[in-house]
Amino acid sequence: MPLPVVLVLLDQLIVIEDRTSLNPNHCIGRSVIGEAKDLSAMSNIRSLLTNGGYDKNPSLYVGGLKVLIVFKERTIAMNFMENESNLWKKACVSVSQWEGDSTCVVI
Repeated sequence: MPLPVVLVLLDQLIVIEDRTSLNPNHCIGRSVIGEAKDLSAMSNIRSLLTNGGYDKNPSLYVGGLKVLIVFKERTIAMNFMENESNLWKKACVSVSQWEGDSTCVVI
């Protein structure tokens, strides 16, 4: 497991956790892409994930109303889609497994 990145800025120590690889090639198959209901719902996705126990999963803005949620493993992503619909339906119209068909920007 890689060590966290540590930055020292003007006598401040900042530790950036290595949650998971965000290289798009490493996200394929273990990520879920969702379409938010609206902009308000999109702004709540991070807090919904945190409240649902998915606080260590990065979320990335894809474009429009689409957001990508990255998981450590494919099975966790599949479980999220199939068994956590009460969570993702609060903010998203739909979710599906991501197979690398969009460019992402970290949010």
